[in-house]
Amino acid sequence: MKQFFFAIAVLMATWTTAVTPASATAVDGTSTALITSLGKAVVDILENPALSPKERAEQYSAHFEKAFDWDRISAFAIGKYQRGVPRKKFVEYRDLFAQHMTRLYAAKFADYSGEAFLVKGERQFGRGGSEVTAEIRDANDRETVRLAFKVVQEDGKQRIYDVLINGVSLLVAKRSELKGIISRGGIDGLIAQLKKANTH
Repeated sequence: MKQFFFAIAVLMATWTTAVTPASATAVDGTSTALITSLGKAVVDILENPALSPKERAEQYSAHFEKAFDWDRISAFAIGKYQRGVPRKKFVEYRDLFAQHMTRLYAAKFADYSGEAFLVKGERQFGRGGSEVTAEIRDANDRETVRLAFKVVQEDGKQRIYDVLINGVSLLVAKRSELKGIISRGGIDGLIAQLKKANTH
């Protein structure tokens, strides 16, 4: 259960403080559909014994690429160090960071053992954002993990930009790690570290 909990936590989690995009437009119900679809896709991947680890990672990546706002998440992860980074370099970093996070999800999902993913509700917040709450329950309903997915709609597309697990966003820890690397070695140093991490 804990492995699945921490995998979901890493999954797209960005920042705990409310960051509402100025250009966001209101969402109504479709955020629930997004989270329900993603939860089902993840469970289907986890429960398919025919998939190799590489195939699982590829399928996670395909779903996460569509569901998460990697531009926003990646920008938050390096904070002020994004300023002055050429777009081409940022895209290279963003893609490597998304791959890195996906690998973490896949590794932690490996011990999935029959938990249920249940969407509980949706509410509007801020300037057009939406929060979808969900739960992960073990097979005997003896343990419950509370999830809150922060979703925004921009340019007609739904994207997750934050996930709280029992009220905590774990990407804050990842942000500290990445900011430490980029402060010492710049964006090229961070890219090199991510490339190295993604090959192990």
